[in-house]
Amino acid sequence: MAQAYPENTPYRSSDVHLHFIRRGGEKLAVLVETVAFFIPENIPDPSLRQAGDELWVEVTIPKQGPPRPIRLGVKKGDAPIVPLPIH
Repeated sequence: MAQAYPENTPYRSSDVHLHFIRRGGEKLAVLVETVAFFIPENIPDPSLRQAGDELWVEVTIPKQGPPRPIRLGVKKGDAPIVPLPIH
């Protein structure tokens, strides 16, 4: 997850828009747009989650251009985000 700097809100990098929230004592940067994340066709669809689970994506936000996905993770309730083993 990118380090959130609320004093810079709103951050705009070309067409990237994000806002900052506080959740569970953490500062989070939340992208407004969706992010394309390509996965191998031989793994189950990670977007199909159980109720209460959240799918998160870690990205790099460059000064110009779209966010660059790094990895996916799942957050269950107040637990930390657990990276998915996608290779």
